[in-house]
Amino acid sequence: MERWKINDGNTQETFDAENEEQARMWAEEWLAAGEYGPGGCTVDAAVSGPDGERFRVVVEIEADEEALDEHHTNHKQNSHEHEYESPYSVLGGCRENPGVWGGSGAGVSITEVCQCGAFRHTYSDSPRTEIAYPFGLWPKGEPDVTPEWFEGRPEE
Repeated sequence: MERWKINDGNTQETFDAENEEQARMWAEEWLAAGEYGPGGCTVDAAVSGPDGERFRVVVEIEADEEALDEHHTNHKQNSHEHEYESPYSVLGGCRENPGVWGGSGAGVSITEVCQCGAFRHTYSDSPRTEIAYPFGLWPKGEPDVTPEWFEGRPEE
């Protein structure tokens, strides 16, 4: 076994591994085990070996969409699963790719909407997701709160 070090910019740890492959696996598991919140993100760390060799490990943490959804309990009770769409009439943007906007750097912001009123925002330059209901949960019993593009209603 050899001594390796990992540093993610906040924490530095030392661990034992037999080779670079085992060190890389340990580092990926260590990064993935952190607490990052429900929105998802990309995390990385520098790993250095006993001979001074260095490499970077990058792990994508997926968003926990249930934790992000303020109406998750209601959806579960009504057996609703989000089916996100990109209607141009609601999201705007380019007709060929509605809801997609230039973001910071080389990334883009992607917005999709479900017929229940959930807007899902994802960002390509950092795998971060947000779910919001800017107009509330659709429908709330009144047909006039339903958006124009909404074609079907859940059975009441």
